[in-house]
Amino acid sequence: MALTLDPDPRASAYATLATPVVVAAPRRRPLRDAATATLPAWIAARIAVGFGVVLATVTTDQLGVRHPAPLVDKLLAWDAHHYRDLADHGYRAVPYGFRFFPLFPLIVRALGTAFAGHTDVAAIVLANGCAFGLGMAAYRLVLLETANARVARLTTWLLLASPAAVPLAMGYAESLGLLAAVLAFLAVRQSRWGWAAVAAAIVGATWSIGALLAIPMAFEAWRGWRDASRRERVLRAGTVVAPLVTTTSYLLWVQWETGHWYEDVFGVQAHIYHRGFAEPVSRLLQAAHDLLSGHHAEGIAFPWAVVAIVLLVVVFRRLPLSYAAWSAAIVVIDLGAHNLDSFERYALRAFPLVIGGALCIRTEREEWLTLSVALAGLVVYTTAILVGAKVP
Repeated sequence: MALTLDPDPRASAYATLATPVVVAAPRRRPLRDAATATLPAWIAARIAVGFGVVLATVTTDQLGVRHPAPLVDKLLAWDAHHYRDLADHGYRAVPYGFRFFPLFPLIVRALGTAFAGHTDVAAIVLANGCAFGLGMAAYRLVLLETANARVARLTTWLLLASPAAVPLAMGYAESLGLLAAVLAFLAVRQSRWGWAAVAAAIVGATWSIGALLAIPMAFEAWRGWRDASRRERVLRAGTVVAPLVTTTSYLLWVQWETGHWYEDVFGVQAHIYHRGFAEPVSRLLQAAHDLLSGHHAEGIAFPWAVVAIVLLVVVFRRLPLSYAAWSAAIVVIDLGAHNLDSFERYALRAFPLVIGGALCIRTEREEWLTLSVALAGLVVYTTAILVGAKVP
């Protein structure tokens, strides 16, 4: 039998006391955490949109009517159809195409080479990929501002899975523009002015209202201006003018091409699509009248507008002034349109309103109720958009 000697218990005790116990701090994985928070909302939103496509198809088939054009195009319906044509054929081949800013179709055209020239696939992949990035960026931004993971997660859900989010799953430029806008705020709130300038420039090259991002960027640039170094002041100023530079560059190019930059970019909305500017208060009252009198196509914007105004008050009270400035500029322009068909999509660009909505939801019951209604609305809106009853 082998003799086994037990270790000296005194030595073990000494080793325990003499050797410090090192407890590893939990690793911070901000990107992984943001992706984990975003993935369920991103998937749920696409399932809801899929249900909407099926519902629209079954409804038209049961009625025995021909599929309307949006249902034929599905995720490439409405403006997404124009973006694809711009990527394929350029501005000259698309009637009134100059009203669409160039960055999204340019990226679609470049990305199309990876899909054997299928720009339709490229547009959908780009839009949905940017939507996922948008969810991650929004999560990081709200976590930075509130230090509340629940509010950050809820913001991501409301941003990606609300009725207004249908274009985020289609071949629209909304995902790209929103992603860049959120990243611009995330960068300036961390004083990363170089990255903020890049993101702001992308917004200016993506949306016709992108130049308005100079307003909140100016608020952030002024904050701490006195203590900033000369180099940092240059970067701050560059961030403010970045969206103005890219917007102006596109308008100058249109002037070079057509000689009518205003008419071809902004005038189309008024003369062809009857979306000129009106006095916002009167337009809001008219929307209420349209809703009560049965003109639901125009009046449906009224409850959305009321929600936007209420949330704007929340943003003014709970978030930094730059967020409120950006949201107010978007809401005023949206309410000033003669045609409010796409109010929900344009209002979503004022993403701080979504943060304000998340801040208002306090209990788990309210959260589940809100998300359930939002997902159901996403199905309904998708169906209405594809049968031609709603303009996204």
